[in-house]
Amino acid sequence: MSSTHLTEIQSVPTSGARGVEPFDLDGMHLLAIPQLAYDMPDTPADMNGGDSDTDLLLLKRGERGYEPFQRVPAPGGEDAEFFRIGDRAFLAVASIRTGNGPYRYATSSHVLEWDGTSFAEFQSFDSFAAKQWSHFTIEDRHFLALAQGVVLPEQEADNRPSQIFLWDGERFAAGSTTSPVSSNRSRPARSRGPPPSGPST
Repeated sequence: MSSTHLTEIQSVPTSGARGVEPFDLDGMHLLAIPQLAYDMPDTPADMNGGDSDTDLLLLKRGERGYEPFQRVPAPGGEDAEFFRIGDRAFLAVASIRTGNGPYRYATSSHVLEWDGTSFAEFQSFDSFAAKQWSHFTIEDRHFLALAQGVVLPEQEADNRPSQIFLWDGERFAAGSTTSPVSSNRSRPARSRGPPPSGPST
């Protein structure tokens, strides 16, 4: 008799995991897991605390389940988006903040490219409280949208609008922007929660 409900088959150690991006690449089944923060020694766990200098976890499915495959520095990880352009494979990672308090929301978010054996940095984007990447196509054009921005006391001038980048054949070039308001309003179905928060356990 088949099961009528979900059953846990594996537990993966993470810290402040903000999402899971499953994808297939070169015959492998992979998971990308962005992590917001690590717990700090002698400091109580805090939804808004922790050390944001974290890694993106990449896991590969093996005979015994998903196993560690690669770690990529991705501070304050909020989202990972896998996509392809022709025969090239990319992984975009949104970073909301850096540091361990006070936090810096003006940071960089990165697009990684698969080189045949691992992911390496392909392009870096200045961002502010980045929440989410989304790749989409219109006819034969490739776009990459970055949802970002949050209004913080005394940092209003640093806020940045969400932005859409267009693939020019070699890299992503800046395109249109949206109003610089909290990116938490973008695509609520995939929301990871309020921009400034972040579990550290």
